[in-house]
Amino acid sequence: MPNYTNSTQPGLSLVDRRLIRKQRLRLTVINALVLAMIWIVLSAGVYFVLVERTTGQVDERLYATADRLVILPHGVNLLTPRHSQGLASGGENDDDDDDVLTALWVRQGGAFRVRTGSDLPADVRQALYSHLTNSAQASLQTITVGTVPYRLLSRQIGPHQILQVAENIRGEQDVLDDLLGLVTLVGLAGVALTIAGGYSLGLWTLRPFIAARRREQDLLSDVSHELKTPLTVMGTNLELLLRHTDTADESRLRWLSSVYAENQRMRKMVEELLQLARLDAGLELMEKVVVDLCDLCADVALLYEPVISERGLTFLWEQPAAPVMVLGDPSGLRQILYILLDNACKYTQSGHISLMLESDAHAVRIRVKDSGTGMPGEFLAKATERFARADHARKDRSSAGLGLAIANRLVETLGGKLHIRSQSGVGTEVVITLAAES
Repeated sequence: MPNYTNSTQPGLSLVDRRLIRKQRLRLTVINALVLAMIWIVLSAGVYFVLVERTTGQVDERLYATADRLVILPHGVNLLTPRHSQGLASGGENDDDDDDVLTALWVRQGGAFRVRTGSDLPADVRQALYSHLTNSAQASLQTITVGTVPYRLLSRQIGPHQILQVAENIRGEQDVLDDLLGLVTLVGLAGVALTIAGGYSLGLWTLRPFIAARRREQDLLSDVSHELKTPLTVMGTNLELLLRHTDTADESRLRWLSSVYAENQRMRKMVEELLQLARLDAGLELMEKVVVDLCDLCADVALLYEPVISERGLTFLWEQPAAPVMVLGDPSGLRQILYILLDNACKYTQSGHISLMLESDAHAVRIRVKDSGTGMPGEFLAKATERFARADHARKDRSSAGLGLAIANRLVETLGGKLHIRSQSGVGTEVVITLAAES
């Protein structure tokens, strides 16, 4: 199998390498943008939820403090003497929270004066005074006193009285600012890592494209190589015919026979390539009918038994006693068996060839086994690729190495699996597994 590394490998054209680099950059940018958008949305959501929750907790404390300072007897808002005495210093619980400011304002004429909280610093009183409101509804707002942020609750407690309770929220604000900075920093680092990692791993994402391009180039190279030899032979024989027009007819027939044989080989190879192209494109229509594999395998065995016996080999055909039914295409199944038995005949010089049919409740298995030359272990992974031939099979010019590729695609089209077991010098077994028809 191809070994992909983090660089464009030799064998690809300059145009392909440029296209791969461009695609890697494009994927990197898209991944970085997508990650940035996701991170912004999630981070903004988390940040604003925390802001809302933190602000809500502060507001609850402000309302609780205001409720402790105010009672409502007979529907009239009054400030109790007990609370008014400690209001300027933050109320009765001020010892527990020094960051709470309270002030009670009373309207006199057209202005307000502070009734409780006069000991507050002048800048604090001025800041609180500037945020007084005549609204009957309590108001909440964030103000800044000097450089210190406060959350302020203004609440009217009588016709001429307004209570203000403010809490220092610098601690909460610092935590939120740190969180915002951390989220921004992590987001930028994540985008940077995405760009670096995305470009480094971009080639891994493009593996299918690279593999397809290499298969295409290998196919063109192999087709060119396979067609070159018969064309050379045909050209040579035709040249001899033209040079020796006065030669006896028997010699001309020998040269014409060579031309015809090479023509037939080219024709077969082109037909196989066209069939593979149709299978890849899904244009090879497969008929789905219930097929009795026992009868079909028996017919194929009857055809091949004399051919195998003529080569001095032993042919074994085994089948279950009961019929074996599958849903498939009869012509496609026959072609698969023809290919497997042809290969077994070509690469078996002595010994035996067997065709076995097995079945259980869920699956049907067709086994074609021979005692031929076998395949080396490193070749098994690519045995079903196009133009794949082991070293010992390259001398056989009658095959272009497309048989197993076609058989494998036919089996896949029928919804089955093809598995090859082989050992060099021992033999080969091909197992086809199909779903049983209940």
